[in-house]
Amino acid sequence: MENLISIRSLVDEKINLDRGEKRKKERWYASDLGKCPCAAYLKRLGEEPTRVIDERTMRGFSVGNLFESWVVSSIKEAKSIHKAVQPETIYIPAWDLAVRPDLIITPTPEARDIVYELKTV
Repeated sequence: MENLISIRSLVDEKINLDRGEKRKKERWYASDLGKCPCAAYLKRLGEEPTRVIDERTMRGFSVGNLFESWVVSSIKEAKSIHKAVQPETIYIPAWDLAVRPDLIITPTPEARDIVYELKTV
């Protein structure tokens, strides 16, 4: 049994590779609004966080991202709505604010767009 490989270790290795190199944020993001203002400010300056998110939590985020991708692709294929798009970043220069909605749905041709931020909790 000494040749067993830990799947968790391999997944954690991938997660740590995906963390990538830290870079300075160029602008404020709408998702910063729900976070500690000091942490958002320091991240924008390119400062390292004082507490790194552990691998177990990162695995949960990764699973959430997979689920979000599945939900978005399912909705985009739905025949009962007029349009569903997953837009690129929307930038508002006057506020130096960027927004990345998960999905924008237009239920019918006459309806207004509905912006969705998906959560998997």
